[in-house]
Amino acid sequence: MEMVGIWDLLWKWGERASKAWPWVLTVVTTLGTGWIAKASDWLAGYGPISWVICGLLGGLIFSFTWFAIASGMERYQRSRTLKAFKRPEIDGINPLDAVFIKHRIDINAFKNPLPNESVKDKTFVDCELVGPAVIFFLGAANLNNVAWMNCDFVAVDDNKMVQNVIAFETSRFAVEKCIS
Repeated sequence: MEMVGIWDLLWKWGERASKAWPWVLTVVTTLGTGWIAKASDWLAGYGPISWVICGLLGGLIFSFTWFAIASGMERYQRSRTLKAFKRPEIDGINPLDAVFIKHRIDINAFKNPLPNESVKDKTFVDCELVGPAVIFFLGAANLNNVAWMNCDFVAVDDNKMVQNVIAFETSRFAVEKCIS
């Protein structure tokens, strides 16, 4: 059985048991350890207080062990989830270049620090544009063979002011795909 399959199986069973069993198992472990301490001749001379102390120590050790295993399983699952949603690696580009060919580009690299300034005369050929970002096309933006994935479009009246966008003016897009 491969390692991922073992962890998935352990996670499934651990998840089921974690609903109510930690408390039940802690009580059983505490009582069981106390009963074993009572049955041993080694602790008989110390009386009932030794049985109680051994039971409480057994329950405490079990609780810490359970917590460590549960925390490890949660961290493992969290790392798997984060790995599944990992953002694709981005190529380092110079946003001042006019032409971009076969790059994976973070579209936010084109954000202008000045308000109401547009990005002009850019050409993207066989690129992957990665967001999230709000893009506004001005003038003669040319979009050819663009595959939009997880993107939303909004129509805006011509005479309305749009804020907080990356405005592309007279730009050409022949991109492989755009990913939000």
